[in-house]
Amino acid sequence: MTDDLLAVVDGAKAGGATEIVVVDGHAGMRNVLFDDMPDGVVLHRGPASGRVNCQVEGLDSSFDAVLCVGYHSMAGTAGLLSHTWHGGVVMALRLNGHAVGELGITAAVAGRFGVPVVFVSGDQVVAAEAGAAIPGISTVVVKESTGRQNARCVAPAAARAMLTAGAAEAIRNRAQVAPVATGSSARVEIDLTHSRHADRIVRFMGDRIDRVGPATVGFEQPGVVEAFRLAWLAVELADMELGAWNR
Repeated sequence: MTDDLLAVVDGAKAGGATEIVVVDGHAGMRNVLFDDMPDGVVLHRGPASGRVNCQVEGLDSSFDAVLCVGYHSMAGTAGLLSHTWHGGVVMALRLNGHAVGELGITAAVAGRFGVPVVFVSGDQVVAAEAGAAIPGISTVVVKESTGRQNARCVAPAAARAMLTAGAAEAIRNRAQVAPVATGSSARVEIDLTHSRHADRIVRFMGDRIDRVGPATVGFEQPGVVEAFRLAWLAVELADMELGAWNR
């Protein structure tokens, strides 16, 4: 993961980036080897339980572009390790009636701040997901999923060359990718893996959230940033009884 990230950093710099913030956003969010980070890169790391915006912690309108490294497709798809935030809690997540995964969440929040998501790397399934949601995005496919737990992977040296070239192109062409527009209000619904998760969420969140079905909760907020903060809190509440992977 760290070597792939460094390849993208090299590409971003070659494309013209001068300041880079890396947000470690996988599992416990302490995956990236900090000692390997080059000068000029700031790394945000630490458990998800200490965050309010999960993978987009710290994102605001001061950024020019977002690049998503090592992403996977949304829950319920055929991609490698497909899930949305927490495979033990979330079966599906919808924004204004449309299913979204972690890439879609990142793009929606970035779009709220006027920032385009210009690059994603991963398998062919997340690349297709990105292309459908974000016209003009640069995609780098470094593995071909043959099932949720299997993939044919490009050799590391070749993959890193692809990542560097793709990131450089994405930064150079960032003006050609529009930020994702989501409207002035946001409704999020979460299909949970078990009704007991909904029990817990409703018990702790009260009238901030609606119980749409036995294992589905939903709510409306003034915008996507506020909506996904509340959604992440709901997932954290459900996770508290599952083994606490995010601590």
